[in-house]
Amino acid sequence: MSKPVSTRQRKKMEHADVAAAELDYNARFDGLESKLNKLLQVNMDNNALLNSAVKRIEALEEKFEGALAEVHECGAQVVAQEGRIVSLEKKLQDALDQIEQLENRHRENNLRLLNVPEGHEKDLSMQAFLKLYILKSTRRPLEGYQTEVQEEVV
Repeated sequence: MSKPVSTRQRKKMEHADVAAAELDYNARFDGLESKLNKLLQVNMDNNALLNSAVKRIEALEEKFEGALAEVHECGAQVVAQEGRIVSLEKKLQDALDQIEQLENRHRENNLRLLNVPEGHEKDLSMQAFLKLYILKSTRRPLEGYQTEVQEEVV
């Protein structure tokens, strides 16, 4: 059998048990505090990274908005240029039509003779030969008609 324990010893033992329990709790709290501090540090690092990412995203959004504005401006310029191109194409077509009309008008007063045999002009000038040839071919007098000699353009 064991000896009876005095109150003083009992108090010392209780005090030792409380002190041991307090040390155990303190060690556990220190470990938890250390883990909590590590988690807080990781959280702060993550927040810093997130803030950096947010700033970069905001900068990219600003650049994107600027680029989008430039694209819209270029689109408006393209539309304006397309209108100008259509106008210039119409003017060009009108000018080509006028040139063709002038060329056709110029040709109205020209006479083109086909199937005239070579060597029939003999010693006559071309103008005299043509007058004679037309007179013989048409059997009409050339009086009153204005004639000019024009060099042939091939």
